[in-house]
Amino acid sequence: MTLKAVIITGQESETESTLARNLIPVAGMSLLERQLRHLKNAGVQEVHLISDWFVGEFEKEIQSIKIKPATVMIHNCKDAPLKLLEHNQPGDSWLLLEEAMILDPRIISNILTHPSASVLSFVHRNQFIENKTALALPLGLEEEGFFGGVAKLSHKTLEANVRKLNSLEALQGALLAISRAEDCTIFPLSEIGLYQPDLGQDEDLIWRPVTNRENGALGADDLLRSNHRAHQSWPDRFINHPLATLLVKPLSKCPIRAGHLVILNIFIGVFSVYLLATGRILTGVVAALVMLFLENVSYKLSHLKMAARPYEKFQCGFNILLEFCWYMGLAHSLSGQSDHAPYILGAGLILFRLADNVQREFFRRMSGRTLYECAPFDQKFRIIEGGRISLIWIFALFFFIGQSYLGFLTICLYGVFCFFIHQIRFIYHAKIYLEANSEVFVRNFQKTKLF
Repeated sequence: MTLKAVIITGQESETESTLARNLIPVAGMSLLERQLRHLKNAGVQEVHLISDWFVGEFEKEIQSIKIKPATVMIHNCKDAPLKLLEHNQPGDSWLLLEEAMILDPRIISNILTHPSASVLSFVHRNQFIENKTALALPLGLEEEGFFGGVAKLSHKTLEANVRKLNSLEALQGALLAISRAEDCTIFPLSEIGLYQPDLGQDEDLIWRPVTNRENGALGADDLLRSNHRAHQSWPDRFINHPLATLLVKPLSKCPIRAGHLVILNIFIGVFSVYLLATGRILTGVVAALVMLFLENVSYKLSHLKMAARPYEKFQCGFNILLEFCWYMGLAHSLSGQSDHAPYILGAGLILFRLADNVQREFFRRMSGRTLYECAPFDQKFRIIEGGRISLIWIFALFFFIGQSYLGFLTICLYGVFCFFIHQIRFIYHAKIYLEANSEVFVRNFQKTKLF
């Protein structure tokens, strides 16, 4: 089976007659580029763009897009039915995308994995707020609603309706005919699960029709909200997240990628260790905080530009090593010539932080969920827990009042305290998880109890 796609486009923006809706920029990328990236990630090999307008602009845009399906063709409306029939082979599956729509990849994924050969996504009129649905394409079904932005067509359904898939004016009638096909299922977007494993929380679907630049700006806001982790430590929640959100939108319009920030962060991180180890505590702490802030910016930027952050596995290990080097660098600066206590404190903090990382990662891999999303207590404790950014900020506050040694002692003790809180919660939640999923565990646990 070959997965192919059709996009009928060419309608002009409501605010600019010289700009096609599909070329409206959203966070530094055109809608067309976003659609082609989504299709590439979904496994689409061939895309057919149908338009009589802005053909030169579409050709130029397609040539500039690096991440896209292997083949992208443009057909005029008159020739489109014949061209689609020529490329329609038995067993092919087709995606039909609405022209100017910011779509959540979860929508495309659910449509593709649906068991029916043809699937039409559907939005109930009350599912999204009116300023979104007012711009959507109505569907004349029994239940009042709108086209969800993507449909899957079997090769037979495409063949039966191909003459209607040649213009935006005929699209509404084509969708109605597709909905009546024998192999077609209507799929409401309300059935899509909202839980996002990488965020550890429910996250609303991104679904926004775009007709002008203002809608594009609102779409960028939607994308920023969609990758915001609700459960964050207090420095991330009150400092890094608000500042990064302000910075990343204008930054997304520049030719700067998340990978550039990752490389910059590596240099800043190494430099911060050097500063801390050589006694320049103020500049070292500032450099560490800048690095942690830019890491937040890099994460948001990669989401906006739909690009995976390079060296992510390397960066995870690098960040852990860097954190431990910060503690030993501080210990070295505070030790003087004969005081070994800071080294002992630093080594103890490193061991407990390492053990904490191991137990939390073990729980994540065992249960598929992070420890802090299991219960309200864990979510609230996440705000004040002693992660690396919290510990560095706590030390910085003590440093600014002239109590560096006391600040270092405080973060060491607080890191140990957080380890034991996490360990208690780990045991508690692991027991609940294993009792729910392992009869062997329940039987052995009952057999070996002492009281």
